[in-house]
Amino acid sequence: MLCSLSKAEDWGTWDLLGGGLLCDLAKHSDIDDAQTEAQQTQYLLRKFRTELVDVRIDSDLRIEVGSFARFADFFFDGLFADWCMQSKIHDSQANVESVEKQVEDVIIRLRLLAENETAAIIKLEKDIEILVTDA
Repeated sequence: MLCSLSKAEDWGTWDLLGGGLLCDLAKHSDIDDAQTEAQQTQYLLRKFRTELVDVRIDSDLRIEVGSFARFADFFFDGLFADWCMQSKIHDSQANVESVEKQVEDVIIRLRLLAENETAAIIKLEKDIEILVTDA
């Protein structure tokens, strides 16, 4: 998703420099790809939360461009419309990075929990072994 948004951002930069219709088409194609990826990611995040009830992730992935902004970008294709679209792309990137960070934090916590549980199991196994040998 970040890759698609990065491509859209690159096309947006070219558009700001006077890229024209081809830049608009490529940029919006990448934005559409990012929106599709966001929908797939939200589905996977819902499954992840279902599996781990106590996990808190704000998974409201938003790739919001808006139909008027898209219209303005194509038909008014000026500096203001291009700048506005770049701003929306940057906001979307920040949103995706925030959700990505939350998922990474949850995975780190899960790894720590797994390590703690493994250590507890090893300790219990040693305790059982001591009980059996002493008996």
